[in-house]
Amino acid sequence: MWHDVVQWVQSFRAALRWRKLLGKGWKREFNFRALEAYTATHQALASGKYDLLRKYASNAVVEEVKAQRDRKLQGLALDWKMHRVIEQKILCMREQEIFKKDEFVGQVAVRFTTLQSLEIRDFRGRLVGDGSHDAPKEVSEVYILQRDMWRPEDDWKIVKRKAKETDTLADPMALP
Repeated sequence: MWHDVVQWVQSFRAALRWRKLLGKGWKREFNFRALEAYTATHQALASGKYDLLRKYASNAVVEEVKAQRDRKLQGLALDWKMHRVIEQKILCMREQEIFKKDEFVGQVAVRFTTLQSLEIRDFRGRLVGDGSHDAPKEVSEVYILQRDMWRPEDDWKIVKRKAKETDTLADPMALP
């Protein structure tokens, strides 16, 4: 209970400060960017093409997606499809000063609930497993996005995927 109140206050303070810094429509732009980043992550995992993902994710996330594909999916072809977004909700917003008084990063935890499907095929094109685009499944994932707030040219990037709702936000000092 107390944790929820503290988290709400931190999120509210961050939202007010970011509105002054980024403008009134920052949440709409953020939600659009977050959904693009979420989609790019899954497309990169399915296709093995990481160039687009670099625009939306930190180097650590790109390497994690590469490793997941290399470790688990060798010799398999994946076809991922997002059918629709059921819910995209901001769970928490935080900011942390880094080096100087007005140099801080902003982090947002977002929960995506989507209807998606994944077809996995072997090297002969045969379906592996029970995944099918005809029977999409509801998937809920939490991602953490980060931005250097003092740099106007910076944009939101994924710094942690598959987070838990109870996770604290990622350590900005440990990220490039």
